[in-house]
Amino acid sequence: MSHDQEKWDQRYRDKPMQAPAPSEFIREILPQLKHGTLLDIASGDGSTSLFLAQQGFKVTAADISATALQRQTQFASALGVEIETLCCDLNTAEPLATDTPYDCITLTRYRPSQALITQIISWLKPEATLAISAFTAGINPRFCLRPGELKNTHPKLELVYYRNRKSNGSALDEYLFRRRT
Repeated sequence: MSHDQEKWDQRYRDKPMQAPAPSEFIREILPQLKHGTLLDIASGDGSTSLFLAQQGFKVTAADISATALQRQTQFASALGVEIETLCCDLNTAEPLATDTPYDCITLTRYRPSQALITQIISWLKPEATLAISAFTAGINPRFCLRPGELKNTHPKLELVYYRNRKSNGSALDEYLFRRRT
């Protein structure tokens, strides 16, 4: 087990057993997300996965923490929804071995590398949506984007929505992209 896995497992072991609420960003963009299959990357214990499963998405949740994914499975069961989980490290060369194309991919509170974005694009169906929320201030700068950094991240992605939101001493960039055909 890697140091990162141990750190995140401990963080989720120390949390109260309460299902997390979805972010305001995810609630706001829900009508614009392409309905169907969803991959929630860096899902944690399920704030996005659980909410979107309740909205009828067929959810696969991926995270480095097996503890977070176990919590998410328990919350899903209590809510009467199904979520498939994948334990993976996004910092590896091949973080997810998937050949399943998705209608929608979400990535919240995680700074994606350009290599990960390129992989994510290959997992999107044509016209699929990609929602990204990442810190721009308020945490360790190595985990922060520059405001607007992803606006023109890849020619296969059309920017549908962008906002830099200030919240609780932090700032987040929020993006919604559509994969061009």
